[in-house]
Amino acid sequence: MIIMGKTNIIYVLLLIAIVGTLTALPFVHIPISISASGVIRPQTENSKIISLVSGRVVESRIHGNNQKVVEGDTLFVIVSKDLQNKLELNEHLEADYAQQIADLKLLLSSNYKGLRSGLYQMELVSMQQRMSEVQSQLTLAKRELDRNELLFNQGIIAQAEFDKSRYAYEQLENQMLSIEKQQMAQWSAKLIELQQKHQSTASERHAIYIDGENYIVRAPLSGTVINLKGFQKGSQIIQGQDILEISPEDNLVAECMVPANAIGYIKDKQVVKFQMDTYNYNQWGFLTGSVKDIDYNLVSDQKNAAFFKVRCHMDANYLSLPNGNKVMVGKGNTFNARFFLVDRTLWQLLFDRADDLFNPNLGNKNS
Repeated sequence: MIIMGKTNIIYVLLLIAIVGTLTALPFVHIPISISASGVIRPQTENSKIISLVSGRVVESRIHGNNQKVVEGDTLFVIVSKDLQNKLELNEHLEADYAQQIADLKLLLSSNYKGLRSGLYQMELVSMQQRMSEVQSQLTLAKRELDRNELLFNQGIIAQAEFDKSRYAYEQLENQMLSIEKQQMAQWSAKLIELQQKHQSTASERHAIYIDGENYIVRAPLSGTVINLKGFQKGSQIIQGQDILEISPEDNLVAECMVPANAIGYIKDKQVVKFQMDTYNYNQWGFLTGSVKDIDYNLVSDQKNAAFFKVRCHMDANYLSLPNGNKVMVGKGNTFNARFFLVDRTLWQLLFDRADDLFNPNLGNKNS
């Protein structure tokens, strides 16, 4: 009788526990979260530096990978014979044009002292010789004209003879003026031509200097040098050849690979906890953060599993122990991110489990 009484009590207690458990199922909430692996990386992609020219490296300020650089720093200096030849030719032409322009201005102002160009010295001498020859003829024609004028006034020669000598004299006068005018016109036209060429060489020199900027390889952003191809002073480099990459030091983000069947639960500014792989979370704890943006371009891994990239903001870039010791978290550190999805009751979890049991094909399809 006593044994039966104890059995009844156990049965009643067990029944009460079962009923109580079933009654509590709709009221007990369990937070559901998912884990996603990820890595800490810069917000922007690595910048690949490619040579825009061919030549020889005459200066290298990069000693190896992991060297820090600042935006605008000179990384390499390259020289090319073609560029040097272009610059030397341009400087020679510009100096020559400038000298010719200076000489032409002296000639056009009838200041014949200080001429330096052999060409214009010869042209000046040639003009003066022609004018001297015409001047000699003009002197003789003047004498003949004066003599014929006297004879004409005395009635010794006819009008036609006198007019002939006067016409010859006037022709020589016009020829004298024409020689100088024609030469001045040629020099004026040459001056305009040379001034245009001089201006053109200045523009070409500016273009050469701009092209020369391509021979100085500078850092387009601040960051860390990676994937250096081994170029040193004296190395030959070819146009289009990879030189190095710069990993930017801007704001870091935590990039996670969230399974496709869970992306619907992820939203902007959602709270995330990061469990760093290299530090025991029982000692160092978690990093906290929030969802920054979601890349809805589906990606697959080697096992054809589908994922979405989710980038998260981190509230801090270090972990600490209770005694105050800190470790910095930087580029390349891997982690498991824990995203809180939803609160589910025990009843809902039990129903989900039963649904998976009785509808396995539906569950696989949803997956």
